[in-house]
Amino acid sequence: LVVYKDRPGVLAKITGVMAKHGINIDDMRAPHDARTGESMAVLKVNRPVSRVMLDEIVEATAARRAVYIEVR
Repeated sequence: LVVYKDRPGVLAKITGVMAKHGINIDDMRAPHDARTGESMAVLKVNRPVSRVMLDEIVEATAARRAVYIEVR
């Protein structure tokens, strides 16, 4: 889950980090809040996302928050 200020190219940066680390994205949603200008990328992936990858996403996108949640 990544919360970011919506602008062109952010999803490409997020998916680029995932690809660089060999993670497949099974599904992705990116609802947008027109009032705040923020979006939330919710990704279902094929394996756990490390803190290092989350930090890399935050740095690449200036995201407000990036977290990995395991749902079984």
